[in-house]
Amino acid sequence: EKNRATGLEQQTTKALVSDATFQREFGNLSLVNGGEPVEIKVAGDSNVAFEVDGLVRNGWQLLLNSAKGTPTEGDVTEVRDTASRLREVLQNPSNYETLPESALSEFEGLREVVPVLSGYCFADSVKQVAESRGVRWVHTDGKGFAVEARVSK
Repeated sequence: EKNRATGLEQQTTKALVSDATFQREFGNLSLVNGGEPVEIKVAGDSNVAFEVDGLVRNGWQLLLNSAKGTPTEGDVTEVRDTASRLREVLQNPSNYETLPESALSEFEGLREVVPVLSGYCFADSVKQVAESRGVRWVHTDGKGFAVEARVSK
């Protein structure tokens, strides 16, 4: 069944593009697939290998958004693992297919994946774990704007 974005995925992915903190670090950002989730498959296999909540890009980086209502420390590990899988897609795009198909062409020229954990309610301990493991985080206000974000130090 096709993944259907909830308000949370859309709001947090759009928050990445509009947030001044992210713009300062990453420059001009744009939504991949209009900010909708993307399913990724091994080429020729009908099973979905993994899917992502939202993707944002600049000229050389792909920001991977994992949206959770209340992110946990386990979600930090999960987004790092998904980022690793997505790096493989960037390195070997001919081995993969995406749904929608057009999303794969939006990965062209990108070399790096930046994991981002986003949501409404962040415990300080989750923010600390994310920062220590190289995961950016964004706390959204529910209207598509970040109220607090941490990028690289």
